[in-house]
Amino acid sequence: MIGTFATESETFSVMQEFIANNDLRIKTLVHREIYLSDPHKVTGDRLKTLLRYRVEKIK
Repeated sequence: MIGTFATESETFSVMQEFIANNDLRIKTLVHREIYLSDPHKVTGDRLKTLLRYRVEKIK
């Protein structure tokens, strides 16, 4: 998803739904953010950030 930091919680909800539907579980609630856009050069609605959880397959 692309958008402002205000939509981050929506993105996490989409990720958590994917995890639940694919027999995965989050190993830790700590997530990682990798910024692909410079907020000083891009408008807020065009920011790109990778949000990552560490997941594992449910046995």
